[in-house]
Amino acid sequence: MAQAQIRQAIAANPQIGRDWPTVNPLVLECNDGYLNDIQAMAVTEADYFNACANVTAQPEQGAVGAGRGMSCFGLKGGIGSASRIARQETELAGSAPDYTVGALVLSNFGKLRHLRVNGRMLGQDIKRRMAGRHTAAPVPPDIAENAPDKGPSSWCWQPTRRWTPATASAEHARSCRAGAHRFELWPWQW
Repeated sequence: MAQAQIRQAIAANPQIGRDWPTVNPLVLECNDGYLNDIQAMAVTEADYFNACANVTAQPEQGAVGAGRGMSCFGLKGGIGSASRIARQETELAGSAPDYTVGALVLSNFGKLRHLRVNGRMLGQDIKRRMAGRHTAAPVPPDIAENAPDKGPSSWCWQPTRRWTPATASAEHARSCRAGAHRFELWPWQW
């Protein structure tokens, strides 16, 4: 993918690496080793160019693309996004520009036994309810804030401030808030 990014950049700007500075390609990977064979090198430069040609302003989210192979707390993970506008206060005349802060998240971590919602360890409850079933409950693929609580049958996902597998949890689920994004675990689907 790095070579495909470099080729695309040079095609768009032939002076890269000549009169202009060079580029640094960025390729990120999330482990879906239980699903994929890394040695097959299945994703090609053509796949990269095809993906770039089909970019939209409203990307799909959930179990699509990179989100397809994700597993979060042993349940289905996915890919999602969130954004907020950061406003600056200034003492100078006029106003400072607003900035948009965005996040693209692949939820791919944790074991079911570590799933905590509103301070309650739910992993064993979910495991017991899912016994003998072939499908898992949907797991929120995103960071959510500013969502109203819909009662005890729904939980909103909000990781703790330090985003690591060891500290991510949904302890503050009932008080979390999300603008346009809302992610829930529906008990009757377990």
